[in-house]
Amino acid sequence: MFFFIIVYILYFSWMLQRFFAGTLEGVKYFNTFWNAFWSMFVLMTTANYPDIMLPAYQNNRWTCFFFIIYLILGLFLFMNLLLAIIYSKFKAKIEENLELDNSERKAYLKGRFDEMAKGPEDDRYLDMVGMYKFLIVIHGLVNNNSQDIFESYEDALIKYEMDHPQEFLAKKNTTNELMGVLGQEESHDHNTL
Repeated sequence: MFFFIIVYILYFSWMLQRFFAGTLEGVKYFNTFWNAFWSMFVLMTTANYPDIMLPAYQNNRWTCFFFIIYLILGLFLFMNLLLAIIYSKFKAKIEENLELDNSERKAYLKGRFDEMAKGPEDDRYLDMVGMYKFLIVIHGLVNNNSQDIFESYEDALIKYEMDHPQEFLAKKNTTNELMGVLGQEESHDHNTL
């Protein structure tokens, strides 16, 4: 499509160089083929739109149709087709990468499950410690955290935390007290303002 747009610009450059030969427009913008090509290439961006057309428009008002047809076909049709092609290729590549990432993630999680699971091959399960570890692995994937390698002593710590929920509640209460103090300080600051 890009090649087609270049050929389109080359064709209109050649045609307008021939059409405006010997006129003020031809001397100013279309004196050589490459000058005509550059003028039409810049016109495709609409950066010089009224300037390139005005000398010819002053001599004959019908010459504006060359430029209008050029812009309608080139800018609104061909450039949008090029953009649509680029977008569809980009979207296909993103979907392909997403599919690859999903399959790698599934294979990784299945491998980690098989490492942590207990029981016979056809009836694998996770105990409480294994489930906790597996949830940490999933959490690590979500947050791009690499806490997926566990030492042997961590099993005992995890099991201890799960067997002693009172200590966890004490930790939670301590956190709530801290948040309460911070909340009181915030509300106190808001009252003074």
